[in-house]
Amino acid sequence: SMCRATTTIGIMDTALEFGSESIMAATLADDDDVTGRTNLSVPLSSFVGRDAEVDSLRAEIRTQRLLTITGSGGCGKTRLAYETARAELDVAPDGVWCVELAPVGDPERVAAELARVFGLREEFGRPIIDTLADGLAPFDGIVVLDNCEHLLGGVRPLVDQLLRRCPTLRVLTTSREPLGVTGETTWRVPSLDRDAGVELFVQRAHSARPDFDPSDDELTAISRIVDRLDGIPLAIELAAARIRMMGPGSIEAALNDRFRLLTGGSRTSLARQQALEASVSWSYELLEPDERIVARRLAVMSDFTLDAAEAVAVDDRINSLEIFDLLTHLVDKSMVRVDHAQQPVRYQFLESIRQFLHGRLVESGEAERARALCLDHFLTVVESVEPEIAFGDSAQLLAMLELEHDNLEAALDFADASG
Repeated sequence: SMCRATTTIGIMDTALEFGSESIMAATLADDDDVTGRTNLSVPLSSFVGRDAEVDSLRAEIRTQRLLTITGSGGCGKTRLAYETARAELDVAPDGVWCVELAPVGDPERVAAELARVFGLREEFGRPIIDTLADGLAPFDGIVVLDNCEHLLGGVRPLVDQLLRRCPTLRVLTTSREPLGVTGETTWRVPSLDRDAGVELFVQRAHSARPDFDPSDDELTAISRIVDRLDGIPLAIELAAARIRMMGPGSIEAALNDRFRLLTGGSRTSLARQQALEASVSWSYELLEPDERIVARRLAVMSDFTLDAAEAVAVDDRINSLEIFDLLTHLVDKSMVRVDHAQQPVRYQFLESIRQFLHGRLVESGEAERARALCLDHFLTVVESVEPEIAFGDSAQLLAMLELEHDNLEAALDFADASG
């Protein structure tokens, strides 16, 4: 098609201009049917435990023109997006093109990055969005915009305009929160299940130490490691890399100080991907000031209801009416998960995120106050149901209290420690 011919010419120009960094140097293969239709690079590691997710995403991107993959840091958004795009390459007439936005610091440069990938040059006196819209108007394929969360002010208007003006363009984005563009479908990445997490750990450990052949006891320890790391692929891979110096049992024991243990990712990775703490910190720094305050105060609880959140997080600056909106923002930004199976609805952090936030709470000097408010709240809860447990539906009330087991235990610990 004319679009494919134009795109290929633009790519060749880009290759000449950018040399070894050009997308021609990173094509999937040298096959004539593929070269000139993608800038996807060849994956350097195996893809584990996400086949069903890829199938689901492929079904979505064929019917939805804007699909955003969301999730917390290290959950595997980028790899999942690229595997989905790679699987769609054969059925996308004009191919699949990826734009890595993590290194871009200025929202105003998003359009220029996309133009660079397609070999489209800015024209003097003409808005670059017009150049992009004209160049991509006949494009029948997929554009992947990876790591959008810190550039939403530039991504939103760009995607909105291109989807309106380019009728066969489809856009797949990854972000820690939705873009907020009309017509957007969001797809949240689940944690790996235990079996997939163990398989990932063993494969990455074998890469780090080729003679690694885990015993049954070591596989049991690896299962516990996966559970304690919430099935987060980045955390599992970083833990597996420690197999050079430590056995699975020692790695499990060291997880009490997980942010010190889980460092040392690939030296070619972006800085925020080289350690679990850096990845969580990236998400934390993107929060608004009041969102940070609420997030770190709520970290005194393992999981919680809206009532508990209001009891612990409210102060002179943040009133109870604001808590729900701030909590919603934390969910949207992949810092908090929602359990709709419980009534009332319960919220929870991934444990790695909670540990990071608790560290920030201690640094803020508010930890004792937050724990005291937590104690007051759960003391009130227990006192309110005590008579009913004796004379009413004790089974239902005890089941409710069991949901709060960890929070009640933490409250008792604080009461004991503080006298």
